[in-house]
Amino acid sequence: MRGLDAEHRLRYWRRPLIEVSGKTAGIVGSGRIGQAVARILRAMNVHVLAYSRTERAEGRALADYVPLDTLLREADFIFLHCPLTPETEALINADRIAKMKDGVILVNNGRGQLIVEADLAAALASGKVAHAALDVVSTEPIRRTTRSSMRQTASLRRISRGRRRRRVSASCRRRRTM
Repeated sequence: MRGLDAEHRLRYWRRPLIEVSGKTAGIVGSGRIGQAVARILRAMNVHVLAYSRTERAEGRALADYVPLDTLLREADFIFLHCPLTPETEALINADRIAKMKDGVILVNNGRGQLIVEADLAAALASGKVAHAALDVVSTEPIRRTTRSSMRQTASLRRISRGRRRRRVSASCRRRRTM
């Protein structure tokens, strides 16, 4: 927060804060990245559930493997870290969103085609999904109509360290004008 003037600091704190300790997170895909996320979540006292096509011993040490429907039903946060395959394409659709807790937070660091974006937009509008953070979308750059229908969505771009500060500040300027 260093370098921000008082108005920007105040705007930051007006956002609702979420206590993650004691919550449940579900990780779909327990490869190297999914395991790293599980380690971070466990350090914050978050119960971690995992679903993966292959159970790994390293993953079992970090999370409880459960069926996908159980993960969707019990998780307060859902992280997608799986590859795009015929089985995972449109993995998050209206039927699966209906199985999720009300107010769930969805983070997609996998592939854009894992989520049916129209179904996610409807879930965000209804409040079923409280927030979504998307590292990727099915069609990039994201279309203006899709972006405007998904107001509670943060776009997380894969950014190299050297250009990160410039892109983040430019993104914040664009977000204020929306």
